Amino acid sequence: MPTAPIAMLDVGSTNSRAWLVSGGTILRRAAASVGVRDSVRTGSTALLRQTVRQLIEQISADHPVGLVAAAGMITSPLGLADVPHVAAPASAQDLSAAAVILHPTDITRLPMLLVPGVRTGAAAASVEQLDVMRGEETLAVGLTDSGLLRRGGLLLTAGSHWKLIWTDADGRVAGSRTSLGGEIVHAVQTATLLNASLPSQPMHTCDREWLEAGAAAARKWGLPRAMFQVRLLDQSAAAGAAERLNWLVGACVAVDLDGLTASGRLGAGEAVLVTGPAAVPHAWRHLLQIAGCRAEVLDSHATEQAFVRGLSTVVDARRRELR
Repeated sequence: MPTAPIAMLDVGSTNSRAWLVSGGTILRRAAASVGVRDSVRTGSTALLRQTVRQLIEQISADHPVGLVAAAGMITSPLGLADVPHVAAPASAQDLSAAAVILHPTDITRLPMLLVPGVRTGAAAASVEQLDVMRGEETLAVGLTDSGLLRRGGLLLTAGSHWKLIWTDADGRVAGSRTSLGGEIVHAVQTATLLNASLPSQPMHTCDREWLEAGAAAARKWGLPRAMFQVRLLDQSAAAGAAERLNWLVGACVAVDLDGLTASGRLGAGEAVLVTGPAAVPHAWRHLLQIAGCRAEVLDSHATEQAFVRGLSTVVDARRRELR
């Protein structure tokens, strides 16, 4: 007897996505510009809970659904429940065993499986060794299962947070290193003096010349000075708004890239799979290639499919308990 479709959720810092999935096929999808950042902004998870409920209702209308499965920041204290991280290295089976089943009646009548994130380093380790992820581990599982990410390979996710993830020879999520790169770019665009010198929208065009110029400025003068130079470029009419945004992104990527290189986690010759929205992943690819890495950008469709596949893999390991 076929199993009922699953409502799947990916809740991030700024956005939430939902899919109705049956047998690995996406039947419906929905999205909302609400994430756990709104829990910080409002001091409450009420808006997030309302959004999750609405997304589930949108994709499940007129369809029998047997389960809700979710990953990402929804499993943090700013989400629906604080699900403890699993220590790296972590396999899909480890994630499944540590997943938590909730019955949030204000959101859905269905059981909800929350997939934990992965912690790098022991709990008592120094901040140099520590790192955490929520959601990217599920994507890594799906990419590895589908063969898009080789075992022992590197994944770089360029969303609100910029995160380098490495896997081991068994395909387990072995560790990560994260920065606030995406949030910094967004904050500079929207909440600083540079707001008047930058587009309000994400970067949609990758301009190699201006990316490289911003990267060089950050490396020569430091990131704060390179950021202020965005205003100087505006005042001198030396660059258009899109070019100034490329300068800013190039500066931020360069600082992150140099940090990853200094950490020993990234070097010339490495193959890196890059994912993320808009053109920032392409900026990463270009600067990675200049650094001697073999970088490839995965398109949004393939990324979506991989996340759904990863979540399906985790759910399948708990299927008997969820019946």
